Amino acid sequence: MTFDANRGLLTINEKKRKSILVNNIVYLQSNINYTAIYLRDGKMIYVPFSLSKIDRLISSVGFVRIHQSYLVNDDAIAAICPTEIHLVNNTVLPVSRRHKKNLL
Repeated sequence: MTFDANRGLLTINEKKRKSILVNNIVYLQSNINYTAIYLRDGKMIYVPFSLSKIDRLISSVGFVRIHQSYLVNDDAIAAICPTEIHLVNNTVLPVSRRHKKNLL
């Protein structure tokens, strides 16, 4: 997995040329050794990488960790509540006490 910051392109599989524009990502959810990537068009993609690895690649371009299991695109946050956030796709995700400071 690689990330091209200039083009905003996250390449998942170079052999199959599978890439995602990071602006199209709403949020990512950890699922043990896989990560589910939820896109603005409603699609979901599973990738065989940990959320921590993806976080290290794309956190510098507007993604924030809100929970051990969630990484969210700043542009996709519609509202912030004390214990949860509401996203532009009407998804509500929990915010952990430990990661609440990342939203401030």
